[in-house]
Amino acid sequence: MIKGRKSKTQIEQIEERKGSNSMSKFVVAAVKCDTYEPQKVTEALDRLLEHIGGLSAFIKPGQKVLIKPNLLAPCSPETAVTTHPALIQAIAEAVKKQGAIPFIGDSPGGFSVLERIEHLWEITGMKQAADASGATLVNFEKSRFKELELSLEKKKIKILIAACVQEDFEVVINVPKFKTHNLTTATGAIKNMFGVMPGLTKIQFHKLAPKKEALSAFLVALFSQVIPQLNIMDGIIGMEGEGPGSSGTPINTGFLLAADNALAMDIMQASIMGFPLARVPVIVEAIKAGLGPKTMADINIQGDSLAEVQPKKFSWPPGSYTDKIPGFLIPLLNYMARLVRLTNPVVNDELCAKCQICVQSCPVKAINNNKGKIRVDYKECIECFCCIELCPSRAMTIKKSRLLKLAEKKG
Repeated sequence: MIKGRKSKTQIEQIEERKGSNSMSKFVVAAVKCDTYEPQKVTEALDRLLEHIGGLSAFIKPGQKVLIKPNLLAPCSPETAVTTHPALIQAIAEAVKKQGAIPFIGDSPGGFSVLERIEHLWEITGMKQAADASGATLVNFEKSRFKELELSLEKKKIKILIAACVQEDFEVVINVPKFKTHNLTTATGAIKNMFGVMPGLTKIQFHKLAPKKEALSAFLVALFSQVIPQLNIMDGIIGMEGEGPGSSGTPINTGFLLAADNALAMDIMQASIMGFPLARVPVIVEAIKAGLGPKTMADINIQGDSLAEVQPKKFSWPPGSYTDKIPGFLIPLLNYMARLVRLTNPVVNDELCAKCQICVQSCPVKAINNNKGKIRVDYKECIECFCCIELCPSRAMTIKKSRLLKLAEKKG
C-alpha cells in the first residue's frame, strides 16, 4: 500500500538520523522571496529545492503527485488565510517538468464551504493556478472515504480520511501557510495534514478534543498515518495575531521554506515566530512521538539563515497568553480557568454579515441567531475558536477577561 511505503520511508530516515553526526541533521531550506510575481516565485522555488537535492529527489516521471495547500476558507490570496495560488502554480509546473502528473486538493472547514467547493477554488485562486499549470483539482468530499484507527492515550479511535490521499497518489507535497493559530499557537506542516479529513468531521474532533493539548495529540497521531514526502511553506506573506482565519493580520515575511521532515519545518517556523518550542503543543506532541528533531540544534539550515528570514517584529495570537506570563502565575491561571472564563469569542455586530458560518460550524452548537443577531452561549462554548477561524467577515474576535489582562501586566 502507498501508506505503508510513505510512512516507512519517513520513519527510516528519522531512525537513521538519531544519534548520528551533524552531517545527518534534519535539513530545512530557506530562501528569501518578497513577491508573488510568478516568475520570481518560480525562480525562488528552484533555488529552494536545489538546497534539498531538487524535486527529482522526491518524484519520478509518471507519478501522480498531490499538492496539498491550506484552503481553510474561501478567502482571497491577499488575506494570507490560504496558501497563495502563485506558489501552488509554480509547484505544479515544477512537477510537470519532472514528467509527473500534478493534482491539487484539500478539505476546508465549514458546511457551507463544502457545498460550494468550486466557489472556494475561485476565490482562493486555486482554479486559476490549476488552469495555468495543467493540474487537476481534487474534491476530497467526493473521494471515497477510508477508515483509520489512531492510538490516543492508550485508547483507539476511528476516523475517516479521503481515501485518495493514500491510494491514488504516489507522492504528497504538503504546502502549509506561515500562520499563527489562536488555539495551537501556530499552524504549520503537521497541522496542515488535518485537511485530509472530510470537513465536517474535522469540526467534530474539536468537540472530542477541545483543549489544545488533546487536539495537538490527535493531529500528531493523524499525521503519523499520512506523512507527506515533501513540505514547502508559503511564507512570502504570512499571518500574525489572531490567526489562522480572517481575523489574523497579513505580514510581509518574505521567504519560502522546504523540508522533507514536517516537524523540522514546524520547529523552524516556531523559531522564526519567536515561540518557545515547549509552548507549541503540536511540536511538543510530535517530539514525544519521535517524528523528527527535538531542537533547532538538530536542524541544518540551508540557503538563507534564520536571521535573514526572521521578521524584526511579530505579533503572537491572544491564545498564547501564557507565553508572556511568569511561570509562577500559570498554575493559578489554570485553576482560575476552571472557575471563570479567561477568554471569550465575541461578535462585532457592525462587521457581522449574518452568513451563519459560525452557527453551522460550532461543534457544540453554542452559537445561535437570536432575532437577527449572532450570539454565543458561554455555558456551552469550549473555546475551540472555530468561529473565529472560519468567519469570513472578521466579525468574531477574542475578548480577554480582566483577570487575564492583569496577569499579562504582571508579566
